[in-house]
Amino acid sequence: MSFDAVITSSGRTRHLGRPRPETRTAHPEGPLIGAVVVFTGSRSLSRHDAADLAAQHGMEVGSTVTNATPHLVVGDQYLSVLAGHRTSSKHRKAERMHAAGHPIRVFGATEFLDLVSSDH
Repeated sequence: MSFDAVITSSGRTRHLGRPRPETRTAHPEGPLIGAVVVFTGSRSLSRHDAADLAAQHGMEVGSTVTNATPHLVVGDQYLSVLAGHRTSSKHRKAERMHAAGHPIRVFGATEFLDLVSSDH
């Protein structure tokens, strides 16, 4: 599968009854300015608080994995929510993009918290 095919939306509308993912604009003087991050899964930190923390550190917070996404933070996953998959659809898309040559980094919520706490 080509890289463009991996990042192209399926065009399906989802009605999952979940709120829209948090997005944020980066703080212009944050130490991680220029980085883009997307969150998936549940974390000890709420999605809202994680997005705020990322933005305060200069990261643009997106809602979907695209070719402009260099970082995906994955949290604890619940199999009942993932329709039987071991990872979220965002995580699976990131893995396909990485296999197609996109330099996306997938890391856990704890590693994200370590990253932002070391960049104060």
